[in-house]
Amino acid sequence: MAVDGSLIFNTKMDTSGFDKGVKELSSKVLELKNKVKSTETQISSLQEELENLSNTEVKTKISEQIEKDAARAKEKLNSFYAEADKIGDAKKNELVSMGFGTEHLDNILAQDKNWQKVQSDIENAEKALNQYESELKRVRAAESKIDPKSTADYKAKEERLSELTRQLEIYKTKLRETEKKESTATNKKKSGKFI
Repeated sequence: MAVDGSLIFNTKMDTSGFDKGVKELSSKVLELKNKVKSTETQISSLQEELENLSNTEVKTKISEQIEKDAARAKEKLNSFYAEADKIGDAKKNELVSMGFGTEHLDNILAQDKNWQKVQSDIENAEKALNQYESELKRVRAAESKIDPKSTADYKAKEERLSELTRQLEIYKTKLRETEKKESTATNKKKSGKFI
């Protein structure tokens, strides 16, 4: 009460709680927008993976193992070829150092035990490699008949895509609701109608 007997009323309304609520809504809108964007990015990436998978030939663990076995057989074969070259070069150098020509090299090599062994190893390695390559052709022919969309990997990615799509719709719905609440609260504050 003032000295003159008049009453002074403070009519300023405390809106701090209301302002805090509007800020929380704005923060929630931003969070939901980020979740929508992140989920859309994941969906896009997954759709691309599914597209690539659907256009890729199916490769089973069987063919992968045969490829590994064939690669090892090829390495072994190359090492046998290198060993044969080494033996052949050594025999050739022996003949030349003794003053002979190389016209008898084939006969000398045919009688050499190391040469005979390496030739046998080469023959066995070539047979093994041919068997692997033949088996790989057969397996790949069978794999080519498999629909890539029927694989477990494809189905798992498809399931994940469905989950993400459902989650995206939930985020979008929550975002619309939160943006509406934020807009309503902002309009109430501007108009001064808090009740």
